[in-house]
Amino acid sequence: MSFPNSCFRGIKKRDWISDDCIDAQAFQFEAEPRKEDGKHELSIWWQDNDHVLQTLLDQAKDDGSTKYEGGAAQILRQDLDRFKKKGYGSFISYERRVVPGNPAHGNLLLSNVEKRIKTHIMMHLAVIAQPVTL
Repeated sequence: MSFPNSCFRGIKKRDWISDDCIDAQAFQFEAEPRKEDGKHELSIWWQDNDHVLQTLLDQAKDDGSTKYEGGAAQILRQDLDRFKKKGYGSFISYERRVVPGNPAHGNLLLSNVEKRIKTHIMMHLAVIAQPVTL
């Protein structure tokens, strides 16, 4: 399967971005692993077209407030692939997993690893991600 050149991650809290630096908390994988393969998900939006970012930023919580107060971060797929080649390929991968109403949805997937490796991966994602605005 081919993937777009980049993906977006919604940043739920405004204080997770400061001076164009993104806090590793913005890349917290799901605590519970998936039943089918034991991997932990981190939701992303593949940049399939020029409208994906606006659609992500327009997401609202049930109470009508903005879901992604901190905006969004963009990660280049080549940076993910480079990271995987540096020895992390057995721990991290990505997929497209369409959900109702979001054909651009996907996940970064993390194998069940010890906490220090998970923290390192989250920090690396924060370093390679770039805050984006419209």
